[in-house]
Amino acid sequence: MVRFQDIAAIALVFVVAGISLGIGAEVLDNIKQTSTDAVANGTLDNTSLGMLELSSWMPTIGLVIAAAIIIGVIFTAFMPGRGGV
Repeated sequence: MVRFQDIAAIALVFVVAGISLGIGAEVLDNIKQTSTDAVANGTLDNTSLGMLELSSWMPTIGLVIAAAIIIGVIFTAFMPGRGGV
C-alpha cells in the first residue's frame, strides 16, 4: 500500500537518479577529453552508451511510478472499512 509519506521519498529517489546520471555524464566527458589511452577511451565510450541507454528509460520509469501511485490511491480509496466508498 502506498502512503502519501512514501510519495516524497519515491520522487526524491527519482530526482537523485536523474541528477546522478547528468553529473556522471559530465564527469565521463571530462575524463574522456583528457585521456589518451585507446582502451580507456573505449571503456569510457561503453560507459557513456550505458548511461545514455539508462537515461532514455527515465520517462518510462517515471510514468510507471506515477501510475503505481495513482492505482494505489484508487484502491485505497475504494477499500471497504478504510474510510472509502
